Amino acid sequence: MGWSFNRAMRFFPPLLIFAVALLSGCGEKSAPPAPAKAPEPAKSQAATIGKLELVDLPDRVEPVIEIICVGFVPNRVYEMVTRQQQGLDAYLHPETNETADANAVVSAEDNEKITAQIKQLQKQYPARVTTEFYGDNGEPKNFTSRESLYQRYIPLFSAVKVSDLVNSLNAISAQMREDHETLKKLAEKPGEEGIQARADIRWLAALNEYFMNYQSVIDVYDTARRNQVMLSAQAAQAQAQMASPEKTWERLQAELSPDIEIELYKTALETAYTEDDGSFQVPGHGKLIVRAMMDGYSLFFIEDGPGADHIKFTGRQEIIVDPVSAEAAQ
Repeated sequence: MGWSFNRAMRFFPPLLIFAVALLSGCGEKSAPPAPAKAPEPAKSQAATIGKLELVDLPDRVEPVIEIICVGFVPNRVYEMVTRQQQGLDAYLHPETNETADANAVVSAEDNEKITAQIKQLQKQYPARVTTEFYGDNGEPKNFTSRESLYQRYIPLFSAVKVSDLVNSLNAISAQMREDHETLKKLAEKPGEEGIQARADIRWLAALNEYFMNYQSVIDVYDTARRNQVMLSAQAAQAQAQMASPEKTWERLQAELSPDIEIELYKTALETAYTEDDGSFQVPGHGKLIVRAMMDGYSLFFIEDGPGADHIKFTGRQEIIVDPVSAEAAQ
């Protein structure tokens, strides 16, 4: 006769079965749940705050400026930013070569040399001449060249300068010829008027001798002027063969800008962007590097380094940010 569950139920009523099951479960105690781990308190953070202003840069520079904080500036980054800044300054402020100026009469060196010659000659301006003549009565009498004639040529010779040398001397020569013709006619008159004219002619002859000394200045000037014309032509040809400052700057940017970004961000501690008014707060303490965008390329300016004359920090402070106070402020 087989055992069955129904027969067992006759021997163990349901209430008893439940009690047995309850008692058997009480023998094994389940482990209490683990207490929740308390969150770690937020730590204070170092930060640098201030306000940035860009100086002497084109309006094409985009208004979004990035502030990069680094513990140190790698040598390669410093060298590349130096090259970039040299190229930027050459692009913004192209130099003009004086020797390449087609309007220059002579070189600066020759100008100085010829000017010294002119000043030396101006000190040798001839004094008035006194000559003894016999009057109508047969008595000798001294006649001195006129003061007005002497004074007439002082400003003319004083005005001689390298930039207008030929024209100035031509004007003096023309004045001397005119005065000589006038005095020749006066010298034909009888009496003291004619004698005074002959005394004036004597001084004019001395002035002509003095004037001839300027021939040496003319010789030096002509040689210097020919040299300058040749140099100007060579400079103009070289300038025509050179790329424009815009093209040179564009090539330099294409070469340097991406490499600076790659090398710089390897060592960057933190970065942040300026607000509309130029204010910023970047995590970390260290050297600040400014990155701006112009014509699709990055420009870099290192604090107290290459490009520092294009950036101006005001209110720059290294602070410690308390996260609790920061959250309360928000």
